[in-house]
Amino acid sequence: MRLILTGCEYAGTTTLVNNICDWLGRAMGTPASPHDHFKFPDLSHAPLTADEQQQLLGLSPLLKEQYQRYHVDYHVGDQFYREAAHHIVVGLHFDEAVYAPLYYGYGGVGAPFDRRLLARQVESRLMEVAPDTVVVLVKASAEVIAQRMREAPHPHGLVREEDIESVLGRFEDEYNQSVLRLKFELDTSEATPEETLAEFQRQIAPYLSDGDRLRLLMHGQREG
Repeated sequence: MRLILTGCEYAGTTTLVNNICDWLGRAMGTPASPHDHFKFPDLSHAPLTADEQQQLLGLSPLLKEQYQRYHVDYHVGDQFYREAAHHIVVGLHFDEAVYAPLYYGYGGVGAPFDRRLLARQVESRLMEVAPDTVVVLVKASAEVIAQRMREAPHPHGLVREEDIESVLGRFEDEYNQSVLRLKFELDTSEATPEETLAEFQRQIAPYLSDGDRLRLLMHGQREG
């Protein structure tokens, strides 16, 4: 399974991706490790000390741009896609297109390394190496996002409450402009995590690869 989950912070992408990976382990016998570390500098794959966090935050926009460009490029390489049965990322180029101009100080329209242009370049690459990639837009209402933000703020939260409406709109724009062919939306405003996972399972079914279907069948027979 090859997935890109995208959506505003607090929409529920991390909760969903963890539930998807647990489900893959149970249903297919092939546990997956998601790549959910594209909101600079929240590098969950390499936990940082407080000092290291501040060092990254203190980088110039030029250095941040270079770091993130290489970061994204690494995750769309041929070798990366050959390494495991599943390749599941959260954010990737979508996060860069939305957040970089707003919060990181680079990548605006017409600027060097315009992140909207880079997003289409990344997708052109993905169409070559992984044309079966499915994009899932995870969204929630602005009111729900704001409520979650106030009730359970993230340690390194990025989105500001006054920006929620515009950030939601930008993720919708990038999703609609994406040239990746396979995609669908999930709204978590009123759904529980379990209900959201069930809806994901329903909508992903037509896009499962032959390998995924075989894993479901073989693992089901072993468990039975």
